[in-house]
Amino acid sequence: MQVVILNDTRPDLHHGCSRVMRVLEQGLTARGLTVSARSPLRHDWASDDRVLSAIAKADLIVINGEGTLHHGARHGETLLSVVDHPAARGRPVALVNALYQDNPPGWGGLLSRMALVAARDSRSAAQMGQAMGAGAVRWVPDLTLAEPIEEAGEAGEANDILWGDSVKPEIAEILAAHATARTEPLLPSLSSLKRPKGRTMLGRALRDIWIRRHASACRRRHPTLTLAPDEAAYSRRIAAARLHVTGRFHGVCYSMAAGRPFLALASNSWKIAALIEDAGLAPWRICSPDQLDPLIARGAAALDYTQAERAALHRFLDCAVRESGHLLDDLARLARRVGPV
Repeated sequence: MQVVILNDTRPDLHHGCSRVMRVLEQGLTARGLTVSARSPLRHDWASDDRVLSAIAKADLIVINGEGTLHHGARHGETLLSVVDHPAARGRPVALVNALYQDNPPGWGGLLSRMALVAARDSRSAAQMGQAMGAGAVRWVPDLTLAEPIEEAGEAGEANDILWGDSVKPEIAEILAAHATARTEPLLPSLSSLKRPKGRTMLGRALRDIWIRRHASACRRRHPTLTLAPDEAAYSRRIAAARLHVTGRFHGVCYSMAAGRPFLALASNSWKIAALIEDAGLAPWRICSPDQLDPLIARGAAALDYTQAERAALHRFLDCAVRESGHLLDDLARLARRVGPV
């Protein structure tokens, strides 16, 4: 059984995206499926003969929605349009792990022609259902939560607070400034500060020089800045922190999976607020930049999870593990055309 995955988000070098893709691919492989091709994020798959050839031979096409399908993003519509492409005719298409917010009404028709549609938060599931008019939409928490992260105890690393980054540059700079002022570790959710680009040897060489200069400048401005080289190292750092302050959706997911408390700044969609809401955690955990100092001044004990929050988080993580397993089982059934999903 061959599967093609569209929107492989690993090229952005985010640890959350790496974890999502690993969980998805390992889950499919464990169920006897083979990933025959991957189309990276923002790639024009419809003009790629290699990807089109794989789609034409595939038993299943899986779209990794992640944070792509919001506010009518052009790349989002390009992904969904695979359901009507001649190469995909007669082949089931599944949309999984998707944020869905404030999109054009016409996208509902594309969703309704898919064999399986799964949102990663309940708000997105509701908007998908409204857009489709009919058809089942399931809610499965983000795939980063499909596996636990072992807690590292209460000691923390060099400091109690670990500072993250944000997709919004102005928020990322606010978080970095706090880390620098407090001499506490700054750990972006990236394995590299900038993705290498360039189509020629000269272009790649010039881009590499620019990356090194940019990284050096960032470290001069923010001496506590470090990068985790891979998903496992990032997990360990999150699990060892007493508190994680981040503007990244997946940064919050890692904190939840490790059972560590967090404060979050809003991102470019409702994704963090919806995640906190679905998990049943205190709404004040998502805050504005001017609330950071007063909240942190309350002390670590006040920012730890309450007993009620820990119980809610335990239920939510159990749900994530259970439902992700069901989702992967159903993807395998779709590929084999056996049984209802």
